[in-house]
Amino acid sequence: MSFALKTRRDRGVVLVDMSGRFSAGESVLLLRNTVNRLVEEDSRKFVLNLEDVSYIDSCGLGELVATYTSLTNKGCRMSLLNPTQRTSDLLELSKLTTVFDIFDRETQAIEAQTGMAATKN
Repeated sequence: MSFALKTRRDRGVVLVDMSGRFSAGESVLLLRNTVNRLVEEDSRKFVLNLEDVSYIDSCGLGELVATYTSLTNKGCRMSLLNPTQRTSDLLELSKLTTVFDIFDRETQAIEAQTGMAATKN
């Protein structure tokens, strides 16, 4: 399965729905270019929806960290939504659960980005 992403907005938060294999190459570049374009358009709050990501490798994990770092350095916010069990296991194994805010419900992720009360999963 190839990689695809769609963006949508809810209450000023950009939701990036990712699907397919997130690995070295085009998928990493697609996310990076999309996020950079959105930041240039003045977007500041991001939720990356990983629910339909069927596979993620070390390059994909590295890009999540790079995207998070880049956004944080620009005064933006980013969280993750609905990682699959395999992705959750990789995030846990690599200790990235201490870096990312990870949510299992979209409303929680949006509320956290907009400053409303929300509880992480």
